[in-house]
Amino acid sequence: MTKDIPIKDHIPMKIKDLLPEIFFDESLITSEIELFQNNHLRAILKFHDGRFRALVDHYCLEVNPKFNELSTQSKKNFYATLLQKNQAFRQLCIGMVIGFLEEEPFKRYLVLSAEINPRIIQMLGKRIADV
Repeated sequence: MTKDIPIKDHIPMKIKDLLPEIFFDESLITSEIELFQNNHLRAILKFHDGRFRALVDHYCLEVNPKFNELSTQSKKNFYATLLQKNQAFRQLCIGMVIGFLEEEPFKRYLVLSAEINPRIIQMLGKRIADV
């Protein structure tokens, strides 16, 4: 039998405590967008890597049941097309990322979303293309 933890003893965990630590040279950062990308997006994408791969594989098999029989290059082309042309899929992926932003980074995202969204898709594309 498990012991219930009293609510007053429960210490809420922050999302950033779940994310992997990403190291980068801040002296090389040239823009606010790059800093946001390195401070927030990279860790979230790394944390969700397995989920994104499962989601992409599931979607690809739904669209093409013989997807696993395709050559590596054909798979990469399919991934690129999926991320470029399927707006609903793009929005799902962006939602998975921004759902992990804490309040302050989320407020910053809202201001910079037009610049951040393409970066999310670009970074995700590089991750899933590594077959």
